[in-house]
Amino acid sequence: AFISEIGVLAASIAVAYGFSRFRIPGGKWLFYLLIATILIPDSITLVPTYFLYTRVFDWNGTLYPLVVPHFFGNAIFIFLLRQNFKSIPRDLDEAAMLDGAGPLTILTHIILPQSIPAVATVALLHFFYVWNELRVASLYLGTAPGLRTISFSIQTMQTLNFTPEVLQAGALIAMAVPVLVLFLFQRFFMQDMVVTGMEK
Repeated sequence: AFISEIGVLAASIAVAYGFSRFRIPGGKWLFYLLIATILIPDSITLVPTYFLYTRVFDWNGTLYPLVVPHFFGNAIFIFLLRQNFKSIPRDLDEAAMLDGAGPLTILTHIILPQSIPAVATVALLHFFYVWNELRVASLYLGTAPGLRTISFSIQTMQTLNFTPEVLQAGALIAMAVPVLVLFLFQRFFMQDMVVTGMEK
């Protein structure tokens, strides 16, 4: 979850920043194409991706199918971040450019500090999705019991005829992790963003 979190945040922030701040030839249509991918159900891409990961890359029984795709971003997260970045005034970018700041400096010192609630929302959505993901984990890690995710292991443990009390307590603690993460990150949703001395 942690590694894929870094990948999806880095990719989604970079693409959303490009769509919101740069004039790209055909950028409008590229963005529409990106949004159109949200309409494609996962069940349609399941067979082609399974063939690619198992026959071409030979990733069956590894964590790569669960981690690598997230390093290419997520269309929903890109849309959410782009809308947030577009709401930040361009005057701040122009003032930073006059001071000699480049695009990367503007992103890290101006855009991201004012987009912490949106980035935290994306991070939490992705964490909960990866933490509770069962289908891909069962598809690729069924032959590798040592690499199974916690959620997948808890589901398989429930199929046992008898579950020791220690395993039940461990499963309860593992299921409490998302609640703790949400409790720790909730302050990012409530904080005020200050833009040029005015509350946004």
